[in-house]
Amino acid sequence: MSKGLKLILNLLLLFCLVACSRSTNVSPLLKKAEGYMNERPDSALYLLDSIIRPEALSNEDKVLWSLLITQARDKKRVTHTSDSLINIAVHYYDEKGNIERRAQAYYCQGRVYMDMLLFDEAIISFLKAEELVLQTTDYNLQARIYNQLGDLSKKNLLYKDALLFYQRANASYRLDKSLLGEVFTLRDIGLAYENLAQLDSAIFYLKKSLDISQMNNWNNLSNTILVGLSSVFESMCLYQDAINLLNQSISLTQNESLLYSSYYSLGSLYRKTGQIDSAFCYLDKASGSPNLYIQCQQNREYSALLYDRKDYKAAYEHNNQYILLRDSIEHLYLPDKLAEVEARYNHEKLINEKNQLVLKRKNAIFVFSVLIIAMLVLLILLVVRYQEKLHQKLIMIKEMEHNLSESQSEVEINKALLIGKENELRLKVIELEKNMTARQSLGLVNNQREEVLAQRNKVLNEEIANLQNDIKEKDSLYENKLHELSLKKKELRDNKVKMESVEAEKQRLENMYSEKTDTLNKQIVDLQNEINEKESVIKGVKESTKSLVRKYLEVNSPQMKRLFDRKDVVAEYTDEEWKTFEEQFNVVYPKFIKKLCKNYPTMNKKELRLCCLFLLGVKTAKISAILALAPNTISKYSKDIFRKYFVSYGEKSLDDMLDDIT
Repeated sequence: MSKGLKLILNLLLLFCLVACSRSTNVSPLLKKAEGYMNERPDSALYLLDSIIRPEALSNEDKVLWSLLITQARDKKRVTHTSDSLINIAVHYYDEKGNIERRAQAYYCQGRVYMDMLLFDEAIISFLKAEELVLQTTDYNLQARIYNQLGDLSKKNLLYKDALLFYQRANASYRLDKSLLGEVFTLRDIGLAYENLAQLDSAIFYLKKSLDISQMNNWNNLSNTILVGLSSVFESMCLYQDAINLLNQSISLTQNESLLYSSYYSLGSLYRKTGQIDSAFCYLDKASGSPNLYIQCQQNREYSALLYDRKDYKAAYEHNNQYILLRDSIEHLYLPDKLAEVEARYNHEKLINEKNQLVLKRKNAIFVFSVLIIAMLVLLILLVVRYQEKLHQKLIMIKEMEHNLSESQSEVEINKALLIGKENELRLKVIELEKNMTARQSLGLVNNQREEVLAQRNKVLNEEIANLQNDIKEKDSLYENKLHELSLKKKELRDNKVKMESVEAEKQRLENMYSEKTDTLNKQIVDLQNEINEKESVIKGVKESTKSLVRKYLEVNSPQMKRLFDRKDVVAEYTDEEWKTFEEQFNVVYPKFIKKLCKNYPTMNKKELRLCCLFLLGVKTAKISAILALAPNTISKYSKDIFRKYFVSYGEKSLDDMLDDIT
């Protein structure tokens, strides 16, 4: 039977099945579509799209239709925008399906997630599919699963993992006896070795793939292999060999739109070899590309060529065009950058509010403290001065009491002397009277003795008068002293009353100070609570900002995504990986590294990298792996960095200092 007759019969069967699809049973049509899937996916998709109301199908047929139409669309490179259809199949076959159907469903789910850029979910789906398919003999599906895992690993810059998956895919294609699949995987293995900088192995597998492809006249595949080989030779600085391979690739390509990238690469290679005219020729050809990236790089190379020719004006114009195109490419990420800017604005706003509150609290505490201290100093000075005066008055009173006591003693002594003299005088008068009586009785007194006696009486009377006057003076002095002492005692009582008044005033001031202190403490507590709330909000904003940063990095940088994936295991970074890391880091924190280098010029490269990783919130285990350091060494490094550069900033932590620098 001829091929034309077979085609006609198949089309008739197709239309019959389409007509029957409106009946209650469409299983034959679905089986026919599944039979077409590998060799004729367009016919399979036509059959499946011909079912007008798939929701009216039986549950089993609806599930199969969901699986098959997802497969067909994937085969035809139709971009999936929703996982609702394939999830129907996954959930159904997880409960009731056999291993083959479950593996197919998870594989298709992974492909849908890749179209939706949900790469983590895609990896999970492919790994589930791998676990199931290894229990079957469907080597073709095994190979396709490993291919997808290899592609995802390469996106995440996990080149060793990618190489392992491509090798497994190649082994599965050999078991499936699929030569085309084997050639594809040999090419992918070679490119993986290139990414690992194992260029000799890369050339071996790429040439092996190229030989089989050229033997079977698979020109499009040969073209991609030649481009890959050219890239390897360029990395080895074998520019002429790279040029020859690109020219060979161009000769195999019939679609003009696919040649722009090769034209740009040839122009760049000819510039490196000093073939300026050829470089201009191919860069001119590359200028017709609609691809913004090719246009951007073409203008950069053109500017360099013109600069070497000293045509500075034209070089300047092409460099400006390069900058404009580069900015246009970066503009594609503007929404994420705007979100980042907004987050940073809110972060800085909250920090400023916190600083103002802290400053307000410090000022209030300072002013109140100054007032309290001034009042206390004034009160202390008054009390000290009053106590000094009171002490001086007490000393004076004691001196007066002492003098009064001495005066009283002197008066008592004088009184005793006076009494003694009076007694003595009485005895003399008695004796005189006795003598006079005796003289009279004896008749022996004469006038001379009477005169002597009269003189003695006169002298005695004068002495008695003097003594009496002296006693009067002493009594007057004593009374004056008593009056003066009474006044001093009254003054002392008045001072005591004043002292009690001062003590009462002191107690009142102490009570007022206590009240003011309580009020201040309450204000401090309120301010502290407000600061704590602001700090909590700031902490939330920081976490939100870091979450946005991580999200941005995860979406735009597979290498960065690895740092935040708990399940992913990283190895020590090469210089090239660090260069890529710094480029991606500078996108989200463009001034951070510059500020560190400017403010802390003694900070070495390892300390700079540690600060970047700390700022991103990378776990210690990941930092330990990429820096090839023990985890306890990471902790020691963080303490050393803080002690060397940030200890003068007070109670702030290293994380706070790094956040402030951003």
